[in-house]
Amino acid sequence: MAEKFIFVIDTESYAGNFERQMTGFCTGKYGDCGVGDKESNIFHKEMKDDDIYTDPDGLPLFEGIAQRPDKNGCSRPTAIWPTPGWFNNGVGGHFKEGQEEKAIAHRDKTYETDAAYKDRTKTEFVKYDAFMSVAIFFDEYPSDDEIDLMIERAMRFAAERPDAFDYEIKTPIVITKFRLLTEEHVQKEIMSRSVN
Repeated sequence: MAEKFIFVIDTESYAGNFERQMTGFCTGKYGDCGVGDKESNIFHKEMKDDDIYTDPDGLPLFEGIAQRPDKNGCSRPTAIWPTPGWFNNGVGGHFKEGQEEKAIAHRDKTYETDAAYKDRTKTEFVKYDAFMSVAIFFDEYPSDDEIDLMIERAMRFAAERPDAFDYEIKTPIVITKFRLLTEEHVQKEIMSRSVN
């Protein structure tokens, strides 16, 4: 049984617009797709002469980060993650639990006014996961220094938006919580054949 860990940053925005950039800025790591390399370079430029670049044992920070393949086989250290207390109404609207009536009204208005949804009929309301969190994958328990640094840099990223292009308005991201999850991968025998 191999235990793995996921550091999660919960926000109030759809994380698919910034998860790779935030991870690069927080950890200096990015995936095969190359998205987040600009923010990774900022991390390394800011950290290279800083004592905190190595942990108390003298090892580089974030060496325990895991690269996981997505559904297309592109390995990345991060992914979007479901956010507790929030849901998606099926047409891109994100709402807090308890805002079901508002979510249904938004869905119905979208069906009526958006050409992409014109042919849909009002059906039973279904809540979907709201992916407003950034997950950073670790093969080993992140150190206190790593956790503190990710929190500090995530807050900076959210406020400064180094991922925005020059022509964009740098809209701050609201971070609501930081969480550390554990995953256990268990091997279970589901078939065996004896050889005589």
